[in-house]
Amino acid sequence: MTTTRPEDLLLSGDAAHVSTLDLLAVLVSAGAARTLLSRHNTLTEIDDASAEELAGIPEMDTGGVATLLAAREISRRRAAEVARRGAPVLDSRAVVELVEPFLRTESREVVMVLALDTKRRLLCPPITVAVGTIDSVPVHARELFRPLIRVAASAAVLVHLHPSSGEPVPSPDDIMLTARLKEAGDLLGIPLLDHVVIGRGCSVSMSDRGLM
Repeated sequence: MTTTRPEDLLLSGDAAHVSTLDLLAVLVSAGAARTLLSRHNTLTEIDDASAEELAGIPEMDTGGVATLLAAREISRRRAAEVARRGAPVLDSRAVVELVEPFLRTESREVVMVLALDTKRRLLCPPITVAVGTIDSVPVHARELFRPLIRVAASAAVLVHLHPSSGEPVPSPDDIMLTARLKEAGDLLGIPLLDHVVIGRGCSVSMSDRGLM
């Protein structure tokens, strides 16, 4: 008689036939898995949940919270490894797809930079340059270019998360900052190819808009 236990299906290589509920129950308790899916309808919503929100589930102990957070971080690091081996970063859509797993749960403004080689492939995972408050973040050229020099980057793309903005329209400060950083990059031989501003569910490429 064939078993239908999720663990056995996973071990036999038949993971596609394990339900989302059962997959979660392998990581946490069955009760916690049911509550997770009742409060957060999709895996994306679960991935967006903060540690505090996860800990607020009655059936979830600290080990379960840590397990989910570890699984989330492993997924992000794998995405970075795949991207580092993969196709060149040629447009703003590729930039957003690359950094979105790292920025999904952020509620503060964050600035990251992509270090690229001569073929516009990632040299390392996206680098966090600065973390600010909900509506501002300080960025200094030295903090941006120091890690780029360290990995011998040939070019860079700046990414700025605007969590409080539904439509990430670049502000005058964004435009002025980009101009300064682009000038610094040209002097250092590490051209700044784009500055992608990301809001909730949308993004703007300053290069595509002719703002740099």
